Amino acid sequence: MLVELYEPVLCGNLAAAGFTGVAQWGLQQSDDPTLRDLENEGRLPDGFLQLESLILEGVKPICSSAD
Repeated sequence: MLVELYEPVLCGNLAAAGFTGVAQWGLQQSDDPTLRDLENEGRLPDGFLQLESLILEGVKPICSSAD
């Protein structure tokens, strides 16, 4: 499956861009309630959105003015 190919590369790129705690999630899932249930699964045939999606979530710390 392509997820195994892309996921480490994308996680590495997000980390290089300053994101921390990068994690992979399933459709409609997140630790952050604001990011849950955002996908419109009904717009495609059953199971297709799951097949074509790779969901990664991370946090980019805000730099303070002292940095």
